[in-house]
Amino acid sequence: MARERIRQMTMLRRNEIPGYGPQKYYVFFSRPPDVKEMEFMAWKNSNRADHRWLYLPALDLVKRIAASDERTSFVGSNFFYEDLSGRNIDEDKHEFIEETDEY
Repeated sequence: MARERIRQMTMLRRNEIPGYGPQKYYVFFSRPPDVKEMEFMAWKNSNRADHRWLYLPALDLVKRIAASDERTSFVGSNFFYEDLSGRNIDEDKHEFIEETDEY
């Protein structure tokens, strides 16, 4: 049986240009104790490599995360750095299937 690991975090996102363009992400971990006060920051760029940093409070260290590490596990979770840094809408194919009056 796999052990369940729960991480509590607050995530903020700012769109530099409303609707599209550069975005800035900030993630602050509040628990459990092994990740408490850890911080992740990403600056997502439209047409160039993203910038990502991870602050490790136990070491008082800021670690730069390479743009090529987007498919690396994020802080030992099932998420990747890419999942928390957002994706450019043009990287996916979108298809409108139907419209209904239901909510």
